[in-house]
Amino acid sequence: MHKAILMMLLAVLSSSAMAEWSEVFRDEGFTVYADPTTIRKAGDRVTMAVLYDYKSVQSPNSSKPYRSSRKQSEYDCKKGQSRILSLTAHSGNMAEVDIVFSLSKPEEWEPVRPGSLAELMWKIACGKA
Repeated sequence: MHKAILMMLLAVLSSSAMAEWSEVFRDEGFTVYADPTTIRKAGDRVTMAVLYDYKSVQSPNSSKPYRSSRKQSEYDCKKGQSRILSLTAHSGNMAEVDIVFSLSKPEEWEPVRPGSLAELMWKIACGKA
C-alpha cells in the first residue's frame, strides 16, 4: 500500500514539473490553470489536471497551510458532471515545494452548475470551450 501511494506521489511530482499549464481563470484570490496535455478521453468521460494557485496562504482548520493545489479531475461530457479523482496541496506556488496533504480517493460525482468554475473546466476538458 505504501509503495502505491509513493508511486502516485512521484508521478504527480514528475508530471507537475513537466506540466504545460494554461491560465483559464483569475480573480483577486487565485489563478486556475489547466494542462491540456493531460486530457485523456474514455467514452463520454475525460480526465484533466487542474492547478489552483493562491495569492495568499490557505489554512483550512483540518490541514497544514498551502499555496497551491493540483487536482486530477474527471468530467462526464454527456451527463454534465465532474468529480475530483485526486488532489495534492503544496506549500509553494505552482504545485512546487513540499506536499502538505493529499487525497487519493475519488469524490462523488456532482452536477456542473451553469456559470461556475466547474462548468468552465468541464467545457475545456470536453472540448466545448
